[in-house]
Amino acid sequence: MKNVLFGFCSTLLVLTLGACGGGGSGGTTAAPPPPVAAAVINSANAETVAARSADVALQSGGLSGFIDITGLTATSTGGVSKLSAVQTASPTFKTTVSNSVISQVPVGPVTEPCAVSGSVTISGDIANPETPTAGDFFNIDWNNCDDGQGQVVDGLLEFSITSFEGDATTGGSLLGITLTLTAFQVTEGANFYSADGDVSLTLDSRTPPVSVATMSGSTFTVGSNGSTETLSNFSTTVTENAGMFPSSYTTDAMGTITSTQFDGSVTYDTPVAFESIGDAYPYAGELLVTGADNATVRLIALDEVNVRIEADYDGDGAVDETIDTTWDALTNQ
Repeated sequence: MKNVLFGFCSTLLVLTLGACGGGGSGGTTAAPPPPVAAAVINSANAETVAARSADVALQSGGLSGFIDITGLTATSTGGVSKLSAVQTASPTFKTTVSNSVISQVPVGPVTEPCAVSGSVTISGDIANPETPTAGDFFNIDWNNCDDGQGQVVDGLLEFSITSFEGDATTGGSLLGITLTLTAFQVTEGANFYSADGDVSLTLDSRTPPVSVATMSGSTFTVGSNGSTETLSNFSTTVTENAGMFPSSYTTDAMGTITSTQFDGSVTYDTPVAFESIGDAYPYAGELLVTGADNATVRLIALDEVNVRIEADYDGDGAVDETIDTTWDALTNQ
């Protein structure tokens, strides 16, 4: 399956009105993590630093997929290794937020049993069921919920609408959202995925066929089995052009990452935005990752299959090592 590594083929901003106007307010913004010393980049960890940085940094491009939970749809076309797995619980989400519950405004809190085991508690309020309104919110608190979809979901999702302009029925709109996940985790067989933190999303579909999703936050942590990564002070913008088939995407990203797979922190940005088509890996673009003493690894998309890593270990601006590899090989880092 392509794009299990990167969220470049990110977001289809088709704003549709579901049965509710939003989710989770009342969430507190998480404090940024304390400063971490910059990572030393060397020949032993260059590929891992590049792979993990790109993987986790650009996962933020897929965060808008959570919006589909409450009926305001922004569907991710690609996948990001951890967040895409978390989002696979969407059948459970949609079952949970049933029309019979959210037709009662304000909502709950109402606790319902899940199909197999566990329960979910839903609460929220909306000003107008016909259109999103600033202040609408929805909270969903899963308690080891197994709805028979193959995942067990636990943790709290808080979702609130901060602003809305346009027409929800036509999809031409500008939507502001705050999303907070607290101790959120999905268990799927032997695999375990988690997400914890807050993000602000802006979804702009006012100029079809082009739509733009911007995701930013102070801190967001994702985990998968034995690996944990934290983004801080991050921002990712994904632009989709649906005027062609399959759609084309560009992704710009920046922020800071720490990982259990390397010591210290690195900063990253995209001096050249990544470009991709449909569910394929990016065919163009660069991600520049910087560690201690200005050491860098530059990840360059050569085409949909191949990637080049140019490493500068002493920070003098000259390339010390060039590593040619593939997107699929980086997936296994």
